[in-house]
Amino acid sequence: MELRQLEYFKKIVDCGSISAAARVFHMSQPPLSYQMKQLESELGVTLFLRGSRHIELTQAGMVLYRRAEDMLNLAASATREVADAGSKTTFRLGMTPTNSIPMVALLSRFATQQNIRYEIYDGNTFRQKELLESRLIEAAVIRTPIDTTGLHTCRLIEEGMVAVRKVNRSLVTGARIHLEDLADEPLILYRRYDEFVRSAFDGIGLNPYVICECDDGRTALQFARSGLGTAIVPVSIAREYEDLEIRRIDAPDLTTVILLAWKEDSDLLRLFREEIVPHFERIRTGDSPD
Repeated sequence: MELRQLEYFKKIVDCGSISAAARVFHMSQPPLSYQMKQLESELGVTLFLRGSRHIELTQAGMVLYRRAEDMLNLAASATREVADAGSKTTFRLGMTPTNSIPMVALLSRFATQQNIRYEIYDGNTFRQKELLESRLIEAAVIRTPIDTTGLHTCRLIEEGMVAVRKVNRSLVTGARIHLEDLADEPLILYRRYDEFVRSAFDGIGLNPYVICECDDGRTALQFARSGLGTAIVPVSIAREYEDLEIRRIDAPDLTTVILLAWKEDSDLLRLFREEIVPHFERIRTGDSPD
């Protein structure tokens, strides 16, 4: 299996057909079809079902697509890292969408101090764990709940969850709210926290009324802005939505912890921890200079 074949395969999937991918590569269709048959023969599986207009990935094809993306990214990263050797150090870091807001300023400062360039890999916590275990990234900023078996972690900060909805003048913005007060409200859940939130309601003997589930906390907040219902998200991602009513949920168990996780330690990673951990410690004690 060659990188070129993986590049062909990924482009076919992205374009939706072999003929469309062939046009991108400025080649005729038969050689591209031959490369895919060779790849399937080598792997001993069928990667996609060929339709008259569009291809459809098999289960094996879906697995290879994810791996091909990782391997092509890693190959491109290696090329850039070799080219930058002696001038800048590359640091591959994973971040979830809900962690990017509190991290950006710190990352910028660290890059300036250490003369490094970043390769940021976005994705949910489960994707970040997969990237760590595959050693495609050196560290990741993730959130609980997550099984961290096999990983080293250090705790950065604990955050509560907030209820976010379109402004209602009859309620006081910023006041705390209890889960009992949310039991009959239409809730919008970030799927990542679905079981987490439902478990908290179950702990007080109530069933939440969930009107919408989605795969990104920002999408949940957009639905809240539309007036569909009340979104439940970590406090840090709600701070950017000043036009919405944000109320802390008074439920001690409904908290999430931001962790820095890594598989193997390095000098650069130790320097990174020395930079960011004290910052979050100052936030915890209310003594942050930022």
